[in-house]
Amino acid sequence: MSNRIYYAIIVVAAAVAITLFALSIERYEEEKNLGWSRLALQNPYLAAVRLAEKAGMVVDTFDSYLTPKEMESFGTLFIPDSGHLISSRRADELVDWVDAGGHLIVGAQNPSASNMDWVLNYFGISASYGESEDDGTRFESEKAGSGSAMSGDDSDLGSQTEENEPPFSERLEKHNQQIRSGEREQRQKSLSVRERILEFERHVPHSRMTLLEFTGVDGELRVIFPSHVVVDHPAISDPSFSEVAEYEVIYAGGDQFGTRFIQVDIGAGLVTVLANPGIFGSNYIGYFDNAFLWETLAFNGERLGMLHGSKMPSLGQLMWKFMPETVMSFLVLLMLWLWRQLPRFGATHRLHYQTRRSILEHITAAAQYRWRGGWQAELLEPLQQEIQKRAERQIPAYSAAEPSEKRRILASAALISPESLAAAMQAGKGLSEEKFLQTVKVLQRIKDSI
Repeated sequence: MSNRIYYAIIVVAAAVAITLFALSIERYEEEKNLGWSRLALQNPYLAAVRLAEKAGMVVDTFDSYLTPKEMESFGTLFIPDSGHLISSRRADELVDWVDAGGHLIVGAQNPSASNMDWVLNYFGISASYGESEDDGTRFESEKAGSGSAMSGDDSDLGSQTEENEPPFSERLEKHNQQIRSGEREQRQKSLSVRERILEFERHVPHSRMTLLEFTGVDGELRVIFPSHVVVDHPAISDPSFSEVAEYEVIYAGGDQFGTRFIQVDIGAGLVTVLANPGIFGSNYIGYFDNAFLWETLAFNGERLGMLHGSKMPSLGQLMWKFMPETVMSFLVLLMLWLWRQLPRFGATHRLHYQTRRSILEHITAAAQYRWRGGWQAELLEPLQQEIQKRAERQIPAYSAAEPSEKRRILASAALISPESLAAAMQAGKGLSEEKFLQTVKVLQRIKDSI
């Protein structure tokens, strides 16, 4: 047989072996929890955002305060923590937006927080810790401000049991035994997501349930708030409370421990206050009617805004927003400075400076030229004429005097003999260098003495 037949047999045998090996493999699917994604960690309400987007709404999320211009396009604005508003001016801007027709959904900040709650104070709403079901105490996690609604652990809700259940120490010991034996983990793996939600809801006592009713919604919405924070307003407990002109409390709901839900009508808008916004968090929005409540409240208009943080803009962002010219000028100067400091490449070019002689060198050269030409009289003549002109200006009788009298007057002024003065004033050619210098000194003395 030829080599082609051998090759064909080998290929067929290999294909049969690979097929038999693939058919012998047992296939199964395993669900593995990879934890929260990066976006879910940044925004604890990402599930609510995805639900609104699936309904066709445009959702804009922010981690710092919105300006009034940015809020104009929103029909609903969700602020999980009223403490995100750090000044009365910001609260006034938000109230003006609501008064113009907006719907604000705001969660009460933790009562243990030290900063001022400008939003709730404006509407006269207070937040506090309600009594627990067992002994009237508060959650320690809430006292410390840990925010259990964002922790991702569902045991806080499921642990609220009826009075006939075993003490907490026995339940904790049983829970630890289940973890050590792996029974709890195996049981959770065997349940689907829907089954885990139903099992969780079965363990929630009815006393922790908040029932809400809305116009246009059939039946009551069952909601459970994942903390013991309650809200209150004087209009709820005191029927004789006189409502202020700016707003009116139109609806309130809660459980046997206190009020969890308040709605305030102001102008053309509406404010919804939640005792704990964790019901819309990614951990709890799937329980009971939380998702339906989110749809009822938030799906108002085409755009939804969500402020899930209070991060302040950096100094650079503020400068770029309010002083872009200054930033651009600084960048240009920085580039020029770097260009100046960076080393150059290539050959060095020498600078050739054109040298120029000083005026003294010009005078010296002209004097040397006249001296070598024997023109001493031309060199002395300007000084002699200057003496005559100065004497005529300074001495009244000099102009009308005879030549001999003039020499006497000048000699008397310079304190020299008339002969020396006459020799200096009449000097001409044929002077030696030493004699020329002496003559110049005498003429300079005469000039200075007048």
